[in-house]
Amino acid sequence: MKASAAALTLIAGALAFSSVAKAEPRKPQSAPAPPQATAAALNDQQSSEPEPSALAVGALETGVDPALSLVSMDIRVSADKIDYAYAFKNSASNTIEVNATVVMPSLTASDDGSEYWTLPAMDPENPVGLAVTVGEAPVAGKAHVHALALGLNRLNELEQAHLPLIPFGPDTDKALTALTPEAAARLMAQALISPRDPAHPEKPPIADWSLEVTRSFKLALPAGKTTMVRTSFAPIKAVYKMGKADADDLDDLKDDQCLSPRALSTLKARLKAGGSFEVMELAVDGDTPTNWIDGPKVNVTVQKPKPESVAAFCGMNEKAVTSNVATGSPPEEAETSELQIMIFTPSDK
Repeated sequence: MKASAAALTLIAGALAFSSVAKAEPRKPQSAPAPPQATAAALNDQQSSEPEPSALAVGALETGVDPALSLVSMDIRVSADKIDYAYAFKNSASNTIEVNATVVMPSLTASDDGSEYWTLPAMDPENPVGLAVTVGEAPVAGKAHVHALALGLNRLNELEQAHLPLIPFGPDTDKALTALTPEAAARLMAQALISPRDPAHPEKPPIADWSLEVTRSFKLALPAGKTTMVRTSFAPIKAVYKMGKADADDLDDLKDDQCLSPRALSTLKARLKAGGSFEVMELAVDGDTPTNWIDGPKVNVTVQKPKPESVAAFCGMNEKAVTSNVATGSPPEEAETSELQIMIFTPSDK
């Protein structure tokens, strides 16, 4: 979906750190992951620069009640914040309480060094700063944390080895490098780390666990009212540069990103004239809270960083694009609820 790696100049995000990583499904895996390659093979594969990747935080999921309905669902996306707004109507004469969850993206160290992502925060329980409100009142959440290897939760083993829970990043690399041979052998036997590479003894082993976090909440919805429930967080986004050499790669976005002919022409013209773009990729989950309540059309609004920025996503209403925002709805025929958004902003060379 991105331009060729050789032509991209990666941009580090403020507030965050970058590390080699790969994207996993939004839901925790129920089966053990396949064995990873040896560290020696991985080091041989890491000859090219890794590419930044965006990850989607799960949309709100809730329990149901016969008197509960969802009136509207809106997603507002900007470079630094994603807001979900749900209007729940309680037609009963009593307050309805339902359980709710938000699933964090699964975090797993890359096995081939081809990708990395930038986390907004180093907090393993809440790496995106998720906040939830009912009405105007904040709702306290609880983190359910699993460090999975071979399908088993190995939190205790990681804590005993003094390893961070996030399976990538400078702190994790430092802790992995400091492991004693005995500790490393024990963790390898539990499928928590890779073997060391004899050809590169200075390199740490690779974390082989996945961090799976679900945050749970209790929502109290007043009787006879429509109540706004909001979730907000900082996005795990990918940012990189696109230059003249990448102009032909834009054709690949016509179908994948539903890039319109007009937008395609605008982008190509600037690149072929020697201009460049800062490209931002974001991913949002457009799924409704439950399968058992009829969901309304999901409205998506993308805030453009500059009036000349070009936004693109499948389901975007080309006629409603202004200098400030682009709007639309996820296509009903989409194979996944995850919506990929790209924003092209002209930049200096």
